[in-house]
Amino acid sequence: MTTFSPVCGDVLVLTEAELAELAAIPDPDTELESELPCELEAGHPGPHLAQAQASRDLEWWMLWQHARRDLMILEPCPAETTDGDTVCNLPIDHPGRHSFDLTDIGGRTPAPHHQQKILELARRRTGPTG
Repeated sequence: MTTFSPVCGDVLVLTEAELAELAAIPDPDTELESELPCELEAGHPGPHLAQAQASRDLEWWMLWQHARRDLMILEPCPAETTDGDTVCNLPIDHPGRHSFDLTDIGGRTPAPHHQQKILELARRRTGPTG
């Protein structure tokens, strides 16, 4: 039986400048949100983390802790479930459990073509199965 962990859920309200920067990203995969919940496992160390936008092969993540706020492009986590049907929706080297082991990922699901790119990247990094 799989035991799921809760997500942090701390919420960041984006500034007008951050929203404008995200709105300028070409070919966005998702609709822009003004409030981003932290997608990491509850009780995680370090800054909070939420995907702000994705486009083509890139993912923009907001990291925040206290008054510090950073928008960064981070590589996707290559982890996938043992059946290979679900990929982790967090960036590589994230603290805590993978998104598929959490009870909620803030309602965010990557666009299908972006999720396929993540899965292909994960398979390239881990090599052929079998």
